[in-house]
Parts: sequence; structure tokens; C-alpha cells
Amino acid sequence: MLQSGNEAEAGLILLQEGHLAALDILQVSGLVNYYGRTPESDNIEIKPVLLQKGNTKLALYGMSNVRDERLFRTFRDNKVKFFQPSTQKDNWFNLLSVHQNQ
Repeated sequence: MLQSGNEAEAGLILLQEGHLAALDILQVSGLVNYYGRTPESDNIEIKPVLLQKGNTKLALYGMSNVRDERLFRTFRDNKVKFFQPSTQKDNWFNLLSVHQNQ
């Protein structure tokens, strides 16, 4: 599993429909699970990767690098949305990983 971060921005390829990072290609190829990409830093939608082993259920949320000032404004303006598993919402352990610069 790879979490999106600001390092991926250096490898972006400009396409007609948007941006594509080398990690996107690895995910489409089925080689990695690439999560946490934040394509719009002023309207953030965070969808979990759902992992289950036996009775243990983990909803792993990831958010890539967003500048502190912009992230503050986005939360303040209620423009951050966390999606939840569609079934058995109370049975999942939720974990958020955030990639930030220092």
C-alpha cells in the first residue's frame, strides 16, 4: 500500500483530462494499492480502503499533502467529506493517515 504525498507531484504527467502520477499507473496495473490522493485541495473527499481479516474490519482513510492554510480553510468551510462503509458502519475501526510536509 502506498499513500499519496507531495513527492508524487514531481512525477505528474499532464493529460487532457487532468494529472496522472507514476503511482497511478502502478495501481491500474494491479501492482500497488495507491490511496489518499487529494485531487482538489479546496473540496476534499476521502474514501476509505476497506480491509477485513476474519472478524477484524479496518477502514483506512488517507489524505495527501495539503498546505496547512488551505487545509484549515477547507475544514472551516465544511468542504471535507469522509465517506463511510455502506454496510455495518459501526463494525469498522477507522484510521486516518495524513501526509504533511514539515
